[in-house]
Formats: sequence, structure tokens, C-alpha cells
Amino acid sequence: MNILKAFVVCLLILQIRSLLVPRFVDISEKAGILAKTIPDARNVSSENAYWSPAVADMNRDGRYDLMMSNHGDGLDFYWSKMNTKYRFKSPGLYRRDIHGVAIADMSNSWHLNAVITRGGAAGTNPGTGMVLESGENNGFNISVDGAKWGLNDQYVRGRSCGFMDTTGNGFLDLIYVNRKIPGIDDQPIHLFYENQGDGTFRVRKTGFEHVNAAWFHLIDFNEDGFMDVLLMTDDSVQLWEGTGRFGFKKAIGVIPDAHKMRGARCACELDFDGDGMPDLYIARGKNKKQFDDVLLRKKKGYIYENVSVQAKIPTGGKHYHVTCGDFNNDGYADLYISQMTWYRGPNKQDILLMNKGNGTFNRKRWVGLDRKGLDEDGDSAIAFDHDLDGRLDLLVGYKHGSWHLFRNLSQTMRNNWVIIRVGFPRIGRFLPKWNRSPIGATVRLRCDSRTFVQRTITPGASHSQSYYDTLHFGLGRCSNLERIMIRYTNGIVVVRNGNIAVNRVIVSGLYYRCRGLWTGAKCARRIHPCKVEECLAHETCEKVVNKNIGQSRFCPITIDNDSK
Repeated sequence: MNILKAFVVCLLILQIRSLLVPRFVDISEKAGILAKTIPDARNVSSENAYWSPAVADMNRDGRYDLMMSNHGDGLDFYWSKMNTKYRFKSPGLYRRDIHGVAIADMSNSWHLNAVITRGGAAGTNPGTGMVLESGENNGFNISVDGAKWGLNDQYVRGRSCGFMDTTGNGFLDLIYVNRKIPGIDDQPIHLFYENQGDGTFRVRKTGFEHVNAAWFHLIDFNEDGFMDVLLMTDDSVQLWEGTGRFGFKKAIGVIPDAHKMRGARCACELDFDGDGMPDLYIARGKNKKQFDDVLLRKKKGYIYENVSVQAKIPTGGKHYHVTCGDFNNDGYADLYISQMTWYRGPNKQDILLMNKGNGTFNRKRWVGLDRKGLDEDGDSAIAFDHDLDGRLDLLVGYKHGSWHLFRNLSQTMRNNWVIIRVGFPRIGRFLPKWNRSPIGATVRLRCDSRTFVQRTITPGASHSQSYYDTLHFGLGRCSNLERIMIRYTNGIVVVRNGNIAVNRVIVSGLYYRCRGLWTGAKCARRIHPCKVEECLAHETCEKVVNKNIGQSRFCPITIDNDSK
């Protein structure tokens, strides 16, 4: 009998563990994602899917919209429709040499716009970035050369772009990371534009204008509230520290062997070991060479150590992209790695690495993601919860193929989750100097004495940047959310304490596009004034701290502010 009991227990344990492996299904056609056909599938000049899709809730209806760049076939845009579907909308950018996309509120008007970079035909035909403005009734206005914004003064070989609040004034500045134009040495490779707060930009110097990099990611390695720039070149990676001013300084000795880290193409910040400090995964690969990916664990003193071997990261490969997130809600971040062959050998499937919760990863196969056709190669992906059901989904781009949306169908037992929508601090309506952009904010959750941390930055970036202000957290068995703390740039911290329910969407701050003192999905809820004194016992409040001047305010909220 004891043997039988032991056998049953073992079966139950195996069943539980198997349930923690995510399962996916391709819902692309059902969701409205159009299949694409490339006449010559192996013609690189007309290749589809180009390093990094972007997501953003452009019309603030509560769900991410999709923006995917295609190297030879322009830009695809999909508006979210109802709860699970998408509607294709052509911006009219066909047969363009499209590379990176970045989304932000460029005019500080609560309307999101997208900057789109164009290549320069290997340097023979350089150009300027384009701006795609979201108009009324889900329409578009296109500024072909960016002149309206002051972005048309320099011609570059465009590759990557992104936004960051460099000085902490609440305005998002624009960075272009480009390819070097052959034969031109006196012109800056990269451009940096200051957002002047009136819908226009002006060029500023950074210090890394002449670093020959084409890929980048924004991180905050020293947790000072100012974003840092990780540049990836063919031969090395360079980390440039944000100082709170225009001008960055090169950070030496932070990343081990950075000077010889060849072939880095994409990076993703994740707290893989659950210690409350964001770590860094770097995917590596070149068209003719294989390199080992690198997992960097952040230590005290804000320096990294290479723990790739200890964490059992697979060696070799041509990995051009990585995205990260908790696919089974067990409380530990997992990895999805795009694997390329450049048609120099048999097709290879992308890699799903599941975090075992003990500092190591395990590759999982046959989970519904093996959909790569004979003429399709790995390219890029982004993790996000497309239908807000608490399970992290995947948008995957295959080079020379179609974009695919994979829905997560995991049955994760009693694992809990929470989705945090990060808006502008509500106190900004009353004290404008306290206003901050959600992008680049750090969100920390305290749950059953454990800290969970994420940043409102694209989970895996090389060329594009999402407006990633809706964060999915897997919480494992944790059910008592004690604190939500959001640290914006330049000293503004918003804290909500209490016994906060999980398995739902929580809105912090002002997320919806409303005028005056109104908020909510239908702009029907009034914003209550923030007070100097603490809230009464029956009130729910967000405490806002301005660490620069040592002052606090208490901003009342209502329970029905937390909704999908």
C-alpha cells in the first residue's frame, strides 16, 4: 500500500509540473492577422519581418495595438478590436526600407505617435525618420520627413529608435541609433533630440555619436531613475550611463568582457532569480557565425556577473532576438529566443527557455510554438497579454514569412497574476512639475514578503521600442499583494499600500486620454485633489513622494478605477 501511495504521489507531482509548462495555439487567422506572401522568399531585399515588432495602446481603449516593420514591404498596423481581435489598417508605407519603430506622446497632448526609421540603401540614399500620427477615428497622418517636429535636419542610414526622459522633466526625448554611412567619418552616426515640450525637438550631443553600433536597448543599471543606453556593435557592447543631463558617460567595468562581446543583437531585462534586481539577457549571432548568448546577473554595487553556464543557457546559435516574461505565472521570468540560420543549413525552431525557479533554465519543445515553414527563418518576437486574461501571449515574426500571434492556453493551477497599467502620476494634474512619463518607470510589487520588479520598457529590444505601459506579473502562489510602488524618473515615487486583490487589471495614475479633472475608460470619473494630509481610514490612496524636495502628497482613488 505504501508503494502504491508513493506511486500516486509521484504521478501527481509529475502532473503538477507538466501543468506548469505553457501551451500555445496559433490564433493569427482567427484574430485577424493577415498572412503575407513574399514572391521570392529568399530575396533579402524584400524580406518580411524586420527585428522588433512594437505594441502600444494607441487609442487608449485598454488593449495593445500592433505595429510590425517589414524590411521590403513597409509597415503593418493592427488596431485592437473588441477583446480578442485585430483590424488591419494600412498606413500607406509600402515598398519602403522600414527598420525600427518607436512610440511616444511626442507633443505632450496625450496622443501617441510613432517614429519610423528608414534605411539608406547601404548608405547610398540616406534619409530622415518619418512620423506616423494617430488621428481621429483610428486614422493616420504621415509626416514623411519629420519637418513638423524639427526632425528633418540630418540624413542618416536609419536603423533603431527609442524614447527616454533624459532629464526627468516629464518629456520624452528621441534617440536614433543608426548604421554608419560608408566613407563618411565626420558626420555623427547617431542622433539625439531633446523634446522641448511644445511638440518640437532639437539636436543635442550624447557622447556616443560616433560609436559604430546599430542595435540598442534602454536599461537603468544603477537604479538612479535615469535610463542608460546599451549599444551593441559587431564586436562589442558599450554601456553609456544617463546622468540626468544631455550627455552620457561611458560606464567601464560594469559588464564583464564587454569589449569582446561580439555579435550582440538584442537584450532583455528580467529578474530571473527573484532577488528584486533586474538582470540582463543578451542574444548574440551574426549571419555567418555563431556565438553564445549571455545571462548577466546584477550584483550589489550595480555591476553584472556572467552566470550563463550556471543558469544552463544553451550555447551556440544565431540568436537575433529575445523577449522575456512569465509564461506560466510561477513568479519567475522565462525567455523566448528567435533563432536564425540565414538559410545556411536546415531550418531551426525558436527556443523557449522556462525558468525553473532555482537559477537555471530548461528548454521546452512541442508547446504549440513550432510553426516555422520551410521558407521561414527566425527573426523577432514580443511577449504581451493580448486579451488580458492573465496569461502572457507571443507575437512572433518569421523572416520571409507571416507574423503569428500565439495565445497562451496554460492551465497554471493556482498560480496568480496581476496586470499593472502605469499612467501619468495623477498629481501632475495639480502640480505640473511633478508630472512624469510612464515610459522608463520601475514597478515593484511586494507580495507575501517577496519583491517582483519590471520596467515599462520593451521586453527585448534591438531596433524598435514599444509604448509598454501595461505590465503582466506572474505571482506564483502569492495572493496577498501588500504594496505597489512605481518609481518614475527624477525622484517621483507613487506607492499604494494595503491588502490588494490579484488576478485582475490595476490602473495606477492617469492612463486614459481625458481632459480636465476626469479619468476612466469613458472619462466619467472625477480626479479628486491630492492632499498634504494622509487619507482617512475608509479612503484608498496613492502616496506620491517627490524625493528631490522631500515632500509628499496623498491622492485619493476609488475602487472602480481598477478595471479592464
